[in-house]
Amino acid sequence: MHEENATLRRLLSDHGISLPAPPGSAAPTEATKHENDPVAVSQASNPEVKIALFRSLFRGREDVFAVRWEAPDGRTGYMPRADRDWKAYSGSKPEDRKKVDRKTRNTGP
Repeated sequence: MHEENATLRRLLSDHGISLPAPPGSAAPTEATKHENDPVAVSQASNPEVKIALFRSLFRGREDVFAVRWEAPDGRTGYMPRADRDWKAYSGSKPEDRKKVDRKTRNTGP
């Protein structure tokens, strides 16, 4: 995985695309020192360094994240977190799902 991340960072650099610093990291810390050097982060690294690397690689919206689910039959997986009534959505007919989704989702403040 480190090789793939290094390759992707090199490709971005080759095409003149810079990686912005993670939000809220104005002063260089141990976490940001290693941000451009994925090899320096290992399993033995402290959690702050690991989180900084993860956040630098997976930038995006702060309000969207994965939620782990478990089915009664033992299957597990992850899905995007959304304020929706999934039971109503899943219980509706496929042709009505868009309408049910619009009516039951929480659009926030």
